[in-house]
Amino acid sequence: SYSFCTLLGVGPSVHMARIKRRKTDPNLIPFKWKCRKGCEPECVAVLACGVRVVSAEEDDLLRNSKLIAEITKRMETALGDEKAGGYDGKKMCIAVTKCKTTDYVCGAVIFHRLERAWRMVDLARTDKETDAIRKLKKDNKPITSSSLDSSLPSPTSTLLPEDAEEWAKRSHFESLVTSGEGCICGIHRIWVEEDFRRLGIGTALVDGARSTLVFGFEIPTRQVAFSQPTVPGKLLAASYTSRADFFVYSD
Repeated sequence: SYSFCTLLGVGPSVHMARIKRRKTDPNLIPFKWKCRKGCEPECVAVLACGVRVVSAEEDDLLRNSKLIAEITKRMETALGDEKAGGYDGKKMCIAVTKCKTTDYVCGAVIFHRLERAWRMVDLARTDKETDAIRKLKKDNKPITSSSLDSSLPSPTSTLLPEDAEEWAKRSHFESLVTSGEGCICGIHRIWVEEDFRRLGIGTALVDGARSTLVFGFEIPTRQVAFSQPTVPGKLLAASYTSRADFFVYSD
């Protein structure tokens, strides 16, 4: 298996120096959270670098709509899309760092319940997989992940290739398997401020999503799906799930 830090070949000490510089950056979003009287946001993780991950329920998101709008706008800019906003039926975990007496936002994940997702497929496998599906249909056999893999001349390894960045930059698409496999934790969008990356914050955010989506139950790693991941998102998802054909879905 791979750690996200190992994949990119950068040590934590380099980023600790960046964090010290970034904590004086006025562009960081101040974390001013409004809670119900007598309540504090639930802390689900504290990392070695001092960043903590807090959980926000839907009513908390509505109560802090101005802050959430700032976070989703920063997320949209970083990810290059306009789909991060809108949290009806969704939850959020937020990564928070402290500078002196002020808390700042350094990352966030938006997640929700999901009934169905598909395996991500490398386009390099497309032709062989298409031929295999045609053969299964011709023989009136069910098209499932196991039957498809067994019909291919050489099943694709589920482990991440050594050249991870080149793999992540290639085009991928949702598996041609018609019967989607059940997942219940959909990672709608995930973002970490650039100078705070490769410190385990992304992993901690997904951990927070798994542990808070359903009260009193932690979703297994195998039941996590990622929506339209970017190149860094693919690396995070593959590292987190320990397989290159992790679950994906479209919004």
